[in-house]
Amino acid sequence: MLDTLAIARELKDAGVEPKQADAITRVFRQAAEHGDPATRADLEAHRAEVRSEFEAHRAEVRADLAAIEVRLIKWMIGIALTATGIIVAAGTAFAAAILRTLG
Repeated sequence: MLDTLAIARELKDAGVEPKQADAITRVFRQAAEHGDPATRADLEAHRAEVRSEFEAHRAEVRADLAAIEVRLIKWMIGIALTATGIIVAAGTAFAAAILRTLG
């Protein structure tokens, strides 16, 4: 059984205002009288539900990462081709300039 008087007294001794101590004590009493404590089965069911949700989110994140990886590879290939094109164009312009000066 819950000793509400002792709880209220301890709260008041700890510096809690009397009205607040009484309200806290009432909440504890109501929880003790009307509460429905969780059982091991409840906790296991909740754990399974949370794990299932976690795995679903994990799968979504992995799919998103795969899509990002594909886009990143496309960008890297595009940048590499652009850089190669710039280097070839600069080399061609440089070679043409040298040939003009020689010829």
